[in-house]
Amino acid sequence: MKPSKVEQLLGRGSARITFALGVVLTLPGVSYLAALHDLDNLDYGTVPTILVIVGFNLMLMILLEVPLAGYFVAPERTVVEVQRFRAWLTRSGRRMAIYAFAVLGALLVVRGVIGFVS
Repeated sequence: MKPSKVEQLLGRGSARITFALGVVLTLPGVSYLAALHDLDNLDYGTVPTILVIVGFNLMLMILLEVPLAGYFVAPERTVVEVQRFRAWLTRSGRRMAIYAFAVLGALLVVRGVIGFVS
């Protein structure tokens, strides 16, 4: 399998390229800004709002945070596990996405039926 453009850039080992690419890939998108707007509309207090935003960001970035923490604890094992995960994702990613979207679709249908009935 040929490395992606992102992997090729990161493979150069430049800290500047890695930092710039990280900034570009993690810039807030429309869905993130919409989520912040929805959180603001909940009218929580300051501390609960901050905790929800921190939790939201932790969940949003979990695929980056877990390997990063692993690199600090056990760098060699983390490399092996990340490679295993990537191989599994290559083999099973499409099927898992289909299952996830099917479950999401079913939940949305149930939500619509409940909203229609009540």
